[in-house]
Amino acid sequence: GGEALVEVAGRFGTSWLQLWALNKGISRPEGHGLDGAVYEGMDLHVGQLVLVKEGDTMERIAARFGTTLRQIVNLNAEITPMRQLLTGQLVCLVPSSCAERA
Repeated sequence: GGEALVEVAGRFGTSWLQLWALNKGISRPEGHGLDGAVYEGMDLHVGQLVLVKEGDTMERIAARFGTTLRQIVNLNAEITPMRQLLTGQLVCLVPSSCAERA
């Protein structure tokens, strides 16, 4: 078994094009089992890492990158809505290129 990039993207609330752009080793995003396609057990980048700056909150980061609190929590197992972010912490995000920035 396996999944095409579009199926993986759906699980992370992003587009297959964003995943393809983040994973340069994939030359065939359209299907599993093809040379250059996604394969079972493959490590995929699903977002970009952002360094938390002093004074950052999840709300500010979500607004700045056009994402949601729910998506930040879903992509970062160590983050909960009740836990404060730490300066210098890395947070995985899937920014929206179409959202209006705050």
